[in-house]
Order: sequence, then C-alpha cells, then structure tokens
Amino acid sequence: MKSNPCFASVATAAFVVLLACAPLAQAHNVWLEPDADGAYTVQFGGHEGQLENFAAGKLKSVEAYDARGRRIDVAVQPVPGGARATPARKAALLAAHFDNGFFSRVGGGRWSKSP
Repeated sequence: MKSNPCFASVATAAFVVLLACAPLAQAHNVWLEPDADGAYTVQFGGHEGQLENFAAGKLKSVEAYDARGRRIDVAVQPVPGGARATPARKAALLAAHFDNGFFSRVGGGRWSKSP
C-alpha cells in the first residue's frame, strides 16, 4: 500500500503548528550537588536562579549505578531545607525521582497547587 505524500506533508505541518502554539512550560529543576564527603545534596530551584527549600518527602527516591550498570544502595537523609543522598560506593550515574505536584494559574493570578 502506497502512502499519500500530500497527507504526510499536511500532517507534518499540522504537528509543527501545534508545537509552535503550545504554551511554554515553566518548571523547576532538581539536581544532585556532590560534597567533599562523597554524598550529594539534593538541590531544588529554577526560577531566576533561586534555590528553594523543599519537604524531604517530595524526594521519592535516588538511584545510583556503577560504571558497569550495577545498582548501588543509596541512603537518603532529610536535612534542614531538603535532603542528602549518600551512595554506598562511588557512583557513575545517579537519578532522582522528585514529585513537586501539579501547579496551575488562572490568568495572571497566583500559582496554586492543584489538583
């Protein structure tokens, strides 16, 4: 069965228009900042370069892997303003699952956590 090149062009153009019209996402960033003890401070922020404190419960997990892809145990401790992650040994890769929830804003009003 032959595909219609005209349909493919129209579909591609429609997709590009949808992407161009999509609202910009305003999001925060989460990253792991290494310290001198081999642990990592979990940092949260993003708007205007400002760091923000967060409840440690928003950090759902931290996973670590060595250079061969083997999982490494990670201890996560709540600390004032956030959390600290300590891998059992040197990690080549760390990944954090952080759930800050959903926020919405109507018009130019304040952001509110919802639903």
